[in-house]
Amino acid sequence: MGWTRLRYIFVVRSTAALVCARETVFVKSKPVDRRLSCVVPIPPGELTHLGLHTHSTEDDVFHYCDTRCPNCEYLCTLPLGHTQQLHETSHGSMTATRWVVEGDDANPVYELQGRKFGSGDEGAPMLCSLVCAAQGRHAHIDYCRDPDNCDEPECEHIRERMHPEPDRPKDWISHGLSWARSGFKGRSPASSPPLIDDDLPTPTQDPYSQDEQTEFSKCDVLCAGPEHEATATTAANPSYCILPIFHAPHPQQPSSPQGHVSLDGHSFNCQNPSRLHQAYHIVFVIDSSGSMTSSDRVPLPNTPISARLVASCNNRYGAVLSALHGFWLSRESATSSSSIQARQDAYSVLAFSDSATIRFANDFASTTNQLITQLIPQWGAGGTNFRAALLQAQSLIQTHWSSDRAPVVVFLSDGECNIDDNTVYDLCRTCVRLGKALAFYSVSFGTDACSASLRKMADIAREVYASAPQDVLSVARGNPCTYTNAIDSIQLADTFLGIANSLQKPRASLIGNSGGRHAVY
Repeated sequence: MGWTRLRYIFVVRSTAALVCARETVFVKSKPVDRRLSCVVPIPPGELTHLGLHTHSTEDDVFHYCDTRCPNCEYLCTLPLGHTQQLHETSHGSMTATRWVVEGDDANPVYELQGRKFGSGDEGAPMLCSLVCAAQGRHAHIDYCRDPDNCDEPECEHIRERMHPEPDRPKDWISHGLSWARSGFKGRSPASSPPLIDDDLPTPTQDPYSQDEQTEFSKCDVLCAGPEHEATATTAANPSYCILPIFHAPHPQQPSSPQGHVSLDGHSFNCQNPSRLHQAYHIVFVIDSSGSMTSSDRVPLPNTPISARLVASCNNRYGAVLSALHGFWLSRESATSSSSIQARQDAYSVLAFSDSATIRFANDFASTTNQLITQLIPQWGAGGTNFRAALLQAQSLIQTHWSSDRAPVVVFLSDGECNIDDNTVYDLCRTCVRLGKALAFYSVSFGTDACSASLRKMADIAREVYASAPQDVLSVARGNPCTYTNAIDSIQLADTFLGIANSLQKPRASLIGNSGGRHAVY
């Protein structure tokens, strides 16, 4: 039996969100439904009437469909048993949902229309028919329908565990697929059934216009060029990838003034950021102690220099050279695909064990293969001396200082060595004094438990960078100083340099409260 009467009440509500004690004040619309009482009179002296109960004596009695929107719980406003495939309603506060926010932080925050949400916060402040427009290009989230064979179009499987129900696989899905799965659309006045209550909201067209749906179907990745960011006098001017959402990587092609393809396969109708990007003096500080001869990590296979490295240094040191080759090759490709005729970055490499040795310094001209040749064979043996390595790096940076190039140190080691904090502070503060803050990467090839000094070095560099005056020509996006624990993470340096890599805007979406249960945080 369907519902015979619908009413909507509006409640002013103040709620303290679960994450970061954010408080939100909003007006929540809430559907109130009820079944009408029987109108058949009971004869005098009797306790019941004959025949079936009915709430109306009319010949054609109207009943609403009993299906609810899975997000706002508004009932369908079509007749019970309607033949139309999709249900219709006016949609309201998304009381049956909670926010899921993507991010590396312990408590990632997503800001929308001046409100801040964290994973687990209720979706009631948002309306079904407005939340998508407020987000612009976006993805929805849903529980994965088939984790073992997740290749549905307009869908991207999420490999990380995410609340709520972190053990239950989830997918990012497109706007169109999300609404198709809901079984609902907005109401059209031409097909609306008769309204019972005067206070029922006015029926609307489909929730989003065709232009909005077209925009929502496109990729939500942004160009990383700093020219798109807001300044003190101008608003942000974001440039989005022009391909469909969840597209395969676009083939690389030469850049043109009208557009470019990023290294991760997104296509943009704007200038390649590599044409405008800051130049760098990148100093690689490589551990070449005895432990680097261990063969538990070896060069990457199937690269142009794999055979050469296997023959000369099929060990941890060779794995470092393999990563360096990939880094330099990507920089070389970015330069050749832009209007820049010569490499703008300077490269230096010093190797260290008990002492530090400069393998080459301030190199502007060598090709990737020539750079690798200068690092073969491996020199050094014995112990590990971080202090000697950092002092040599500081001397090298000072000797070849240029106000046109921001300093970068990538420090790679597989071992642990005590290091005085002042040695790191002196290096970082020297760069600040000379005019540009130092971007410092420490990369461990050993166990994370034995990498406290590497982690501490990155923490100190991050502290000094955060307190330094920010040169607009220096590194643009946030604080780059980081510690990582995997050799492949050297490619983070390529992301940090921002040579045409794209920036993924934060994703957040609302997901249904499965079984009426709330996630625990």
